[in-house]
Amino acid sequence: DVAQLVLGVVGPADFTLPADPNRKPQAYQATIHDGEFRIKTGPKFAGREVLLLTTEGRVEITGTSVAVFKNAELTCVCVLEGTALIGRDRDHLDNIDGGLRKVMFGDGRDPLIVAIEPGHEESLLEFESFHQDTFK
Repeated sequence: DVAQLVLGVVGPADFTLPADPNRKPQAYQATIHDGEFRIKTGPKFAGREVLLLTTEGRVEITGTSVAVFKNAELTCVCVLEGTALIGRDRDHLDNIDGGLRKVMFGDGRDPLIVAIEPGHEESLLEFESFHQDTFK
């Protein structure tokens, strides 16, 4: 079985995907330089993870729907459902539950964990609705 996930890119974006997309890794990795992304994993994704890297931190996803916004000042990760591990590096990861977001700042300020941004929640719900039959 092939792992399944959906990656949505919103507007202009700058990111790097793995050099060999045909490889079947246990972890899928992308580096986000700028832009907004939405990710949803499917039922056959079990046992794998998505690793998203930015200059402010990392996001480890094993089964959820998230929106990641990155610009020159910050990385904001909104978790719609499930849990994502989010932090500046492997030693500083927090479990962020659905309905929350973590904002990591490029200037070194302490990160914020607050309620999901309403606009991102709405766009994630639309993304979920659009892909409701994707994994069937």
